[in-house]
Amino acid sequence: MPGEHFLTAALDQEPRLWDYAFGKRVLLATPTNLIAIARTVAAVWRQEKMADEAKKIGALGKEIYERLAVAATNLKKMGRSLNGAVTDYNKFANSFESRVLVTGRKLRDLNIETGGRDIEELEQIDVLARDPSAPEAAPGVAEREDGDLLPAPAGAQG
Repeated sequence: MPGEHFLTAALDQEPRLWDYAFGKRVLLATPTNLIAIARTVAAVWRQEKMADEAKKIGALGKEIYERLAVAATNLKKMGRSLNGAVTDYNKFANSFESRVLVTGRKLRDLNIETGGRDIEELEQIDVLARDPSAPEAAPGVAEREDGDLLPAPAGAQG
């Protein structure tokens, strides 16, 4: 409507005009309230877009957290494997020195030809992999048959 007074006169003549127009999905508006309506609609659209983006951010946050949980569990599993390898190395080194090198040294002491090479001393490895210290770094996990680790079901203790 070109002016507020035209809309007022039309509604005075036909009080149900507003409801009729709204039922036909028509909004009766004057230049003054059309601008306010347009601004309101734009603000609602912006809010809706922000809400959609917030949902996407929330979903991405959940996804990255689940992936971090799996990565942390795999890291901890790798640390245990490294520690196992260090322990096995040290056991072998001890056995080698106490059982094999003793015999090798006896041969050397008998002036057996050694090819000019000495047997190198083995050193113990005394450094172990450390576990991730953050409590979030080792949440409960479930292991699949193929060995891949998955986050534990919600509420599971780890």
